[in-house]
Amino acid sequence: YTLFFALPFEDTYLKSNARPKTCTTGLYALSRHPGVLWFIGFYLSLWLALSAPVILAAGILFSLLNLIYIVLQDRWTFMKIFSDYGDYKKTTPFLIPNKLSIDRFRKTFR
Repeated sequence: YTLFFALPFEDTYLKSNARPKTCTTGLYALSRHPGVLWFIGFYLSLWLALSAPVILAAGILFSLLNLIYIVLQDRWTFMKIFSDYGDYKKTTPFLIPNKLSIDRFRKTFR
């Protein structure tokens, strides 16, 4: 949901902007990488439902790799892709939502 439906479809996938702007509404008002929390929650829920140690191990490994990936995105890739990512970093928490970002989320969630 976070990658395909929370982003404005036309602006994100159809327009060919030289330097696109960040999405600062909805889930992306909560944190800069909201999908990571859902990803971790998915594996935790799957492990709780199935009680399989291999799922817990896979969830931990995949979540750690995902965290490394988003750190690289946040520090290097997105700064080059999005023209306003520096401003977005100043106003939106990296991973864990705070009171201000939760308020922005409530005002902009569709």
